[in-house]
Amino acid sequence: MNSQIRSMLDAKSFIKADEKTVPIIEWIPVIDSIKVELEFAEDRQLADFLGIAPSTLSECRSGRLNLSPLAKLQVLIQLGFCKTEDARRILLQEEVAEKKRRAKERQDKKLEMLKAKKQIS
Repeated sequence: MNSQIRSMLDAKSFIKADEKTVPIIEWIPVIDSIKVELEFAEDRQLADFLGIAPSTLSECRSGRLNLSPLAKLQVLIQLGFCKTEDARRILLQEEVAEKKRRAKERQDKKLEMLKAKKQIS
């Protein structure tokens, strides 16, 4: 079970990126793969298996919440990333990418404000 999902994760099939961003794992498709592989009928079963609250899983699916680092670590453990270093590396890479994305958004907003000010004067 875990070897197939892990190979997909290793093959970066669940990673999104464009030329301007660092790759970020798409966690919901990874979690969905676990659900399919284990033949869970309900998200509640999946949430119990992963050790997270069903409401957390629901909030993540709707986009209102990101999986917590602890939940991501639990997913990685279930996928067979038993070595702490492997899991730490994956989570750190994603955290750095998210910080860069937020910094870029802030920079873009500042540039828009400056352009708007310049057009007014």
